[in-house]
Amino acid sequence: LVRIMWISPKRRGIAVTNVPAHSTESVVQLVFGFLLEFACCLRKYDVEAKERWSSSADFSLPRFAACELPGKTFGIIGCGAISRRVGEIASAFGMRVLFAALPGRSYADDRVPLAELLSCADVVSLRCPLTSDTARLINEHTLSLMKPSAFLINTGRGGLLMSALLLLRSALGASLVRELMCCPANRRRPITSSSRRQTF
Repeated sequence: LVRIMWISPKRRGIAVTNVPAHSTESVVQLVFGFLLEFACCLRKYDVEAKERWSSSADFSLPRFAACELPGKTFGIIGCGAISRRVGEIASAFGMRVLFAALPGRSYADDRVPLAELLSCADVVSLRCPLTSDTARLINEHTLSLMKPSAFLINTGRGGLLMSALLLLRSALGASLVRELMCCPANRRRPITSSSRRQTF
């Protein structure tokens, strides 16, 4: 969270407020940009087309297995405006959408337990707030519940993750995580991207 000293702005007549919906569509677009990159191997094919396609004996480049999203399970941790919009777009792709029930909370809707969501999801999107209950939500234990082929996309706070290095050591098919406790990024706590396999 960005902490602001309230006394000083008040003395200067400066209004300080939160604008929760200012980036909803931009963040949603970013989530699916990452997902399509993982699912379709876009960067890898871009390199192949520029460097190797001209010498290929075949007209196609079937070097990397892409996957189709319809029928896959998209798990969302969080249920704010951005999370709901992510769910709408995932549904439009023909994906089954699940929302996680965070530990220690009760809900009136049909959210599934976090452990159940992590174990069955092909894609996990982190969008919940960073609180004392959600800090390091993704850790060695929760990672062990996920499919080895799962994609993990964190467009929430970096503190939701125990460590980006932990993800790099994990067997996840791909992960795009943000490990930032402050902005801009610290060289010792970078934005980390890992992509080993590109299939579900």
